[in-house]
Amino acid sequence: MQLIFFQIRVLMFQTNTQISKYVIIEEIGDGGMGVVYKARDVELDRVVALKCFKPFFDIDDTGRDRFFLEAKATSKLDHPNICTLYGVEEADNGQIFMVMSYYSGGTLSHKMEQGKMPLDQVLTIAAQMASGLGFAHEHQIIHRDIKPGNIMFDGLGIVKIVDFGIAKLLDHPPLTNPGTVLGTMAYMPPEQAEGEPVNHQADIWSFGVVLYEMLCGKQPFEGKTEQQIYEAILMETPTPCFRLNSEVPKPLSAIVDRSLEKSLEDRYNSFSQVLSDLEAFRTGESPDPDDDQDPNPPLPSENRHLFGWFSNLRDRMRR
Repeated sequence: MQLIFFQIRVLMFQTNTQISKYVIIEEIGDGGMGVVYKARDVELDRVVALKCFKPFFDIDDTGRDRFFLEAKATSKLDHPNICTLYGVEEADNGQIFMVMSYYSGGTLSHKMEQGKMPLDQVLTIAAQMASGLGFAHEHQIIHRDIKPGNIMFDGLGIVKIVDFGIAKLLDHPPLTNPGTVLGTMAYMPPEQAEGEPVNHQADIWSFGVVLYEMLCGKQPFEGKTEQQIYEAILMETPTPCFRLNSEVPKPLSAIVDRSLEKSLEDRYNSFSQVLSDLEAFRTGESPDPDDDQDPNPPLPSENRHLFGWFSNLRDRMRR
């Protein structure tokens, strides 16, 4: 198995310079496949985000193909919880970049760094993530790199899933060589960590890791090195959320557990199922009908209004 970790740092656009009709304000993100800048569209007088393909010594036309695949994938996804792509443009020097909506609410990573998150906030974020990813799956697109840094918020606090840089169109020839691993190890399902082909259930696993982290303040699979994390993903069963955080009801902990099942047969098969179980949790029902434990009491009535739209999200995914 070959693990690819990109170390090369390239500053492609300088602050206060103008590229095409965009004036660069500042760099706001540096990921595996590209650098993201905050910029102003001088023609439309609006702030946007520019994502520029990052040149690497070990990436050739395949890397460029992956960049255009991201643009193709993202442009198909018109959903309130997925980032808006305005277009793909090329600078005078040949640098190709994507123009996307700019979101001022920061990332989920930043939000979690501010301290423990209330349960109602965690569930609201989880439902919006599930809705957006479920919509992408319906369009035969999987993300393959869901993590807190790729979950952003707009000015109203609405979830926006960003960076489909290694998205895989299920009807598109794979760009990654067999045995190559792309993504972020701590959030990878076992099949992806081992370099095997993945399907939409990879995103469900990564969703489960993010939900676990929001509820417990730590990742379910940890290690000092990538190799230790890899071994934990393959071999370890994480401590249930309700044992690490007494405020997490067992039915909600069970949803996380099922999202993190190593076997595809035992893992959730769709985000529609995830939303159904979140709705069951809202109403005080056990998300696992075979669970022989007594379900925890339902959420207090004053919190129910925060989750009453789960059913609407699930129905919207089916349309």
